[in-house]
Amino acid sequence: EHEDRGSFCTNGLKQGESPSKIFLEYTRYLAQNMAHKYPQDMFFYQAYLWSREVPKKAKRLPANLGVHFAGIEADFSKPLRSNENRTIWNDLMGWGKLTDHVVIWHYSVNFGGYMFPYPNLYALDRDIKDLASLPFVKGLFLQGSYGTAGADLANLRLWVYAKLLWNPEHSIDDLI
Repeated sequence: EHEDRGSFCTNGLKQGESPSKIFLEYTRYLAQNMAHKYPQDMFFYQAYLWSREVPKKAKRLPANLGVHFAGIEADFSKPLRSNENRTIWNDLMGWGKLTDHVVIWHYSVNFGGYMFPYPNLYALDRDIKDLASLPFVKGLFLQGSYGTAGADLANLRLWVYAKLLWNPEHSIDDLI
């Protein structure tokens, strides 16, 4: 577990290797060795912070191992497909080549100030539509304001996001 820390073990890493390599190998080992005991269960690799990058020469994941992807470093005022977020989008596409089971953890609040205006409604609308079109994305979780009684347009956001998650083809302008 990352615990929102940027530190990681470098033992066993060769020059130029991604820190996600060892973490993925360990997660793969666990999934493969638990498959016989839990044949109906999925295990998930956490692609977050330092482990978001797909390791070079990574092989397809076992059928019981998916990816829990969170690009917390994104500029959420822009869609994930934008040039500003290109690295994060490319990492997501890379994981999609290795598994058919990616669950997205997305952010819909300004962590620096829950009550401050946060201009991401249209960017998140685009992301919901884009992510819904990817066959390997099996779920989308939106983390909003949880540490306060309210946030920028909290009730509107909750309603609009619920409608878009139910049917991404809705027009955000009509919903608003």
